[in-house]
This record gives sequence, structure tokens and C-alpha cells, in this order.
Amino acid sequence: MAAKAKLRKFKYDEASTTTNTSLEQSTTKVPKQRCTPPNQKHTEMDVATLKAEILTSLRTDICSAIREEMKRLCGHTTESSRTSPASIHGEPVAIYPDYMSSVAKARASFTDVRKLLRGQQGIRYGFFFPAKLRITHNNEDREFLDPDKAMDYVKRNIAPTGMTGETV
Repeated sequence: MAAKAKLRKFKYDEASTTTNTSLEQSTTKVPKQRCTPPNQKHTEMDVATLKAEILTSLRTDICSAIREEMKRLCGHTTESSRTSPASIHGEPVAIYPDYMSSVAKARASFTDVRKLLRGQQGIRYGFFFPAKLRITHNNEDREFLDPDKAMDYVKRNIAPTGMTGETV
């Protein structure tokens, strides 16, 4: 008798089956297993866990739905901005990043170094966020956070003697 009760306790519930369809449009019956035996009630822990799982699932579904809707609504503008420059009434519009004042000041401290590098053949330079200057010379990359060290490197290795970066 006890063995039958145990079997009944964990047995699949044939009455609650669902139909799954695959790409081949075949239908199969998949039995659902009960979370708890029919004669036991959910504990408070089970209910809290179940609520948390449901809320997480809903949050994920809502976020993905919003993301898809934003792609649908704004997709054409992002695609057009990649293919052609922005313009208003036929006039080109440039959009630049807005940095904090501390980042702008740190980048501005490299102005003298950039003046020396401007117009040099075979020299590439640019910034990485927030204010790291990268100089490529003879296929060698150097990165600088300090403008004084960058200036020393440029004067020793790149700028010819007598070149101050000033234009005439």
C-alpha cells in the first residue's frame, strides 16, 4: 500500500498534457510533472521562489519586447546615419561627444604634442577615452597619459630639430 502511494505521489499527471509543435509540424504529447504531490500544499518558500521566477521571466520578456520595438522604430535612422552624413535642410551637421570638463582639460593638455605631430608623414595619433594619447610611429604604438612624457618622446624620436609645431 505504501509503495502504491509513493508511485502515485511522483507519477506524471496524464490529464495535464500539452502539445508541442516543431518545425516539421509534428505534434507530440509531453506530460507535465506536478511540482508538488497533490496532497501537499506549497510552502511559503516555494511561493516566494515561484514569484521571483515569474517576475524575472516577465522582466526579461518586457525588456526584450521594448528592445525590439525600439529597433523597429529607430532602425531606419541608425541605418541612414551609417550610410550618409547627417544634414538639416541640406547643410551637414556634425555631432561631437560631450565630455566632462575634467576629461576635456586632460585632452587639451596634449595640444602642444598634437601640434608637433600634425602634418608629420607616417605618424598616426589619436585619443582613447578618457585622455590616453596613442602615437603610432614606425609600426610601433606608444600610449601616454602624461603630456610631458609624450612631448619628450615626440621631441626625441619624431620631430626633426628646429620644428616647434608653430605654423608660419
